[in-house]
Amino acid sequence: MIYRLAKYAVRPMSANPEPLRLPLSAFIAEDMNEFVHAHATYRFVIFDEEEERPRILVWLFKPSMRLSYTVPTQYVIPKCGTIRAAKVLFKILDTAAAYSDLTSLLKRYPGFPQAEHLYYPRGICRRIGGLLKESNTAYPDNMRTMTGLDVGWLQRA
Repeated sequence: MIYRLAKYAVRPMSANPEPLRLPLSAFIAEDMNEFVHAHATYRFVIFDEEEERPRILVWLFKPSMRLSYTVPTQYVIPKCGTIRAAKVLFKILDTAAAYSDLTSLLKRYPGFPQAEHLYYPRGICRRIGGLLKESNTAYPDNMRTMTGLDVGWLQRA
């Protein structure tokens, strides 16, 4: 019998009765950061594990920075704050793109044919997509897109 424990499903414990809260995005950003340090790879294709379909293209543009933000409406992330984050360029793939030929899809975006593949459950892919969409709203309208990809961020620990 084999057991699999996903990193994002485990949290650290401390003597302090108040639990340490790490956002899901911190685990995703750290997975990407490991590839940056090991292989100098900054582009990723996030797949859902269930269907093994590509769901999100991510370019880890700036792996670590301090960020102060305000979003117009609060859904997934707090309305405003100052955090440590990774700036990313991303593309959430629609259903047609997810079912199309991956090679031709990646050729449309420079650097993505050599992208690393990350696999997460479909629910996690949806949460990451929602977080990225909401982080995109923190940027001014004229700065929300770069090289055909949307601009956003993932909060780090």
